[in-house]
Amino acid sequence: MKLKKLLPEHFLGVATQKPITVREQEEQPTDKLDIYALVTDPTNNLTKEAKKTFLEAVGKYNEYSNSIYREHNLKEVSQNISAMGKLAEKIAVNETDDWFDGMTVKRDMKSLQESVKMFEATCKEMSQLQHRLESLYEECGSKLGKYFEIGNQDEKI
Repeated sequence: MKLKKLLPEHFLGVATQKPITVREQEEQPTDKLDIYALVTDPTNNLTKEAKKTFLEAVGKYNEYSNSIYREHNLKEVSQNISAMGKLAEKIAVNETDDWFDGMTVKRDMKSLQESVKMFEATCKEMSQLQHRLESLYEECGSKLGKYFEIGNQDEKI
């Protein structure tokens, strides 16, 4: 498998392992409790182990920030894509010569501009949603932090 050598191991993750059957899952020891399972447990029993798991999960709350905060600004990406679309139209229309049918190029460039406009609008919407997501994440963390200890992102618990 050449692909396996090219990709880092964490990209392949569970997919490279043999699927586990339901019977095998039941036979495996459960050292770590799943926090979602605690919420969906119909018995609603909160054992000491369940509370410990919860407190550990809350302590690692800041680790989610890597998934919440984006490194790239969508507005900048949108502006770059828009500029590429406009430049592509100028270059393609001005330099088609006899290589392509001029009407086909103009139609394709018109379609490209429509796609760029939709891309810009979607980026704007996503940017607004991203800000809302970040705000809600911080609000949840603030409220959890009132009652439970949240560790720093750099801390290893």
